[in-house]
Amino acid sequence: MNGGDRGDQTFHKTGFNMRLILLSVFSILLASAAALSGEEKSFLFQPSGSNFYVYGYGNNSFILSRSKLTELKLDSQLSHLSSGKRIDSASDDPAGFAIAEKMNSLLNQLRQESINAEDMRNFNNYVESAVAENQELLNRVRLLIVQAASGILNAEDREYIQFEIDQMMKQINLNAKFLQFNNMSIIPELTTYNLGLDDVDVVRNLYNSMELVDNALAQLTKKRILHGIKSNILTFQIEGKSYQFLNLQRTESQISDLNMAEGITGLIKNSVQLKVQNGLIIRSK
Repeated sequence: MNGGDRGDQTFHKTGFNMRLILLSVFSILLASAAALSGEEKSFLFQPSGSNFYVYGYGNNSFILSRSKLTELKLDSQLSHLSSGKRIDSASDDPAGFAIAEKMNSLLNQLRQESINAEDMRNFNNYVESAVAENQELLNRVRLLIVQAASGILNAEDREYIQFEIDQMMKQINLNAKFLQFNNMSIIPELTTYNLGLDDVDVVRNLYNSMELVDNALAQLTKKRILHGIKSNILTFQIEGKSYQFLNLQRTESQISDLNMAEGITGLIKNSVQLKVQNGLIIRSK
């Protein structure tokens, strides 16, 4: 190596060292100014012609390589692509993150309200089916009363019919006592006493028994109608909440989900930049 080459290297090293000295002095001055102002201000600048940044916060200053910043961007983009989300944390987009979190809370609320409505609809359907069973029993009782009114039957025949009627009444009381939904009695009020059926007797009270059964059937029909209406209303509510959920989910997706095309383009761009910057660092060594 001749003297001219050694002189050029010495000159470049001296110039680089001088830039570092000036950079350090400038960083100290900025940090001192921040300290004198009583506020911990941050700053970031790139010296002219350099391949790095200077970052300062309070009394501290750091030299950041551009390739390191590109690596951080690359890592962030890989994280977004893997999750499919544009907003992984509040630092990505504070305003968008706040809106997305509120929407997520509303989505969870709508989802749970729909589940509650479905559970209540199932409950009403179950109660309606239990009342329908009692109705079938009373329709059979009514038919037996009509049969007992036949003029060719004697008292003993009517006693056999009454025995079957008594079994129907026992079943109605058993339904009132034991039919449950989630360990809750569903029709405890539908006993033969409350329905006015205790005096149904084709042997001793044949002609009044029909009226008693008809009154009880009317009560059961009314109860079935009420539960059917409730079930229909809940179905409308579930459908409405489903539409709300889909629209809100679409809006939340537009805010927080990543545009995959843009994400892949940014990833390729930063990957190329990182290769170029690393190449420049290797050539400068």
